[in-house]
Amino acid sequence: MLGNRLTDLNKVDWHALAPGVALDRVSSDQEHGLSEELAGARLVETGPNTISARGGVRLVETLFRQFASPLVLILLVAAGLSVALGHRLDAAAIAAIIFVNAALGFAQEWRAQAAISALQQMMAPACRVLREGSVQTIDVQGLVPGDIVLLEAGDRIPGDLRLIACRKVIALGLLFTNLAKSPLDKFLS
Repeated sequence: MLGNRLTDLNKVDWHALAPGVALDRVSSDQEHGLSEELAGARLVETGPNTISARGGVRLVETLFRQFASPLVLILLVAAGLSVALGHRLDAAAIAAIIFVNAALGFAQEWRAQAAISALQQMMAPACRVLREGSVQTIDVQGLVPGDIVLLEAGDRIPGDLRLIACRKVIALGLLFTNLAKSPLDKFLS
């Protein structure tokens, strides 16, 4: 098993590694994929392949969370002291800063949660992988580091992948980057 090497997966520039080196790093094999035993152990170690989001975030909860930072609490105390000392204009200015900060933070957090929900809905429910030398269809949540994922035209990509072999791959980057207005050709080096 990979042990500590799995915890460092995000620190590797996978695109810069040769396909064989990338497979060696995750103890996988292009011809056979992972064994069921190793895939099961990795699923326990890394958890399911999901986009994490807080379940059922409420509007009011999101708004109140904007006032929970230490800086905002200090500003609230400063506004209270300003009122107590009779400096109503200073208190009003501090309160305005607090509410503008809360409104901006609320809007940003609400949009981020909406984006995560949209990504979860776009995620493929199942994918085809090579395990123990045979092609299997598995639930996307069971995908683990080292799995060989087999893609066909029109498939949605089930997670972060390193291409090891491909022909005429064209991907739409618009969904994530909002920069690509047309399909991008991807090349395997």
